[in-house]
Amino acid sequence: EEQTRADQLAEEVRANAELLAAVNQVRQGETFEAFLMRFIRARPDSESKALAMLEEDVKWREEEGIVQLSQTPAADVFGGDAQLAAYCKMQPHGIIGRDQLGRPVVYKGYGAFRMWDAARPSGVELAHCIRYNEWLNERMCAAIGHQGQWTTVVDVQGTGLGQCLSKQQFAFTKAIVESDASHYPERCGQIFVINAPRFFSGTFGLIARWIPEKTRYKVQILAGPDKWGPILAECFDPSLLPVELGGAKELTLQGLCPSLQMVEEQKFVDPAISNVEVKEAEVNN
Repeated sequence: EEQTRADQLAEEVRANAELLAAVNQVRQGETFEAFLMRFIRARPDSESKALAMLEEDVKWREEEGIVQLSQTPAADVFGGDAQLAAYCKMQPHGIIGRDQLGRPVVYKGYGAFRMWDAARPSGVELAHCIRYNEWLNERMCAAIGHQGQWTTVVDVQGTGLGQCLSKQQFAFTKAIVESDASHYPERCGQIFVINAPRFFSGTFGLIARWIPEKTRYKVQILAGPDKWGPILAECFDPSLLPVELGGAKELTLQGLCPSLQMVEEQKFVDPAISNVEVKEAEVNN
């Protein structure tokens, strides 16, 4: 039945030459069939709703220049290296490895993220942060070759009630949750919220209304290491966690930022480094 509806959606898209051209322009490395199937699964109750969601997504991608954004260096999203550094200090993040199913695992630390302080004195605005979330999603899509899903670890260690009640923080959270739901359907493999304070379940209840029901079932809210340790260990090697959480990973934008490229054995270098320097670096390592 799902495949039948996907075939019907494909017929409708192919019958609209303008829409077909737009889909082929924005889907990047994803196959036409896989692109359509994600919307069918996001709107399983109605083919017309799936088509409407797809059309809105394609329009958004064209108007917002998402294909171009996906190839933009991270610092350019914020307008400079200083702003990017300030954001990374507030929200350390990065790809830390792959889970047992081969999906990339991205870590995001939200404990020090305070939206009301972001612009002082760093110059990081709410619009920058929302745009960066779109960039991050696009870079995660690139990491999976535009096929499949990824796993997310959200660390809320140190999060205070004031953060959860802040209007600026709430606006940021609402914007990224709604964007993820509207434009990245079926990309969420699993979400682990770790080091959650007691009040966080209530806060999540407010956020959950913007999250598709199917995605909500993929979210686990876990307290301290005694709770999240065994569960995360079933999903991926604990050594992949950041050093602060007992792992061996130093967080960087390697594997995310297109201004960095991968070389042998999962090492990353700046493309400005010559081949000779790369070989020397590999020998030294």
